[in-house]
Amino acid sequence: MWRGIRVSAEAFNRRDLDALVPTRHPDFEFHPPREAVESGFFESCYRGAGGYRRYVSELADVWGADIHIESLELIDMGDRVVMLYDAPVRAQASGILLTGRLASVATLANGRVIHQQDYFSHGDALEAVGLE
Repeated sequence: MWRGIRVSAEAFNRRDLDALVPTRHPDFEFHPPREAVESGFFESCYRGAGGYRRYVSELADVWGADIHIESLELIDMGDRVVMLYDAPVRAQASGILLTGRLASVATLANGRVIHQQDYFSHGDALEAVGLE
């Protein structure tokens, strides 16, 4: 299993974004869930370490600084890795506690993540990589 995905999740939970840099390709692109982009919460793409830092800051504005992810399953597909996880969050505006089932599909280049697409649904992520 690609260790970098697990390291990335742990670093995100600690907000140690410097620890993510070695796991990311210099041309890294991060794409939030389509629904979050269409709702106007996030940009469609964040590029490089600086872009990802901006995304995490915007994420905290919406869901609070204590958001964390709980890994449920990692699926190693060679040049792609699927991570299925829960992300308990509290909406900043309403204070409502939600538990979301989220997923990421990471594409690797030379052992580093070059592209990551997040999904609000495990099913959507699995479908994106041809698993049902």
